[in-house]
Amino acid sequence: MAKGKRVYILYDGRACGGKGTDEAQVLVACGSAKEAASYKGQFGQMACYSYKRMFKPARLEDEKWEWDYQP
Repeated sequence: MAKGKRVYILYDGRACGGKGTDEAQVLVACGSAKEAASYKGQFGQMACYSYKRMFKPARLEDEKWEWDYQP
């Protein structure tokens, strides 16, 4: 993954509506928005957040709520 590229992480329904990810469980990490969208319907209610991936030091920054999936 290129420096500064966004990573997309799917969380359980506790993160829906942009509520945040502190209490939610990570379901899947994806390298693109298209890949993240391909998981809609596979885990029930979930939320997608994206982060800017930094390498030195290794961390995720700039949390952004992208979408919810609610069957």
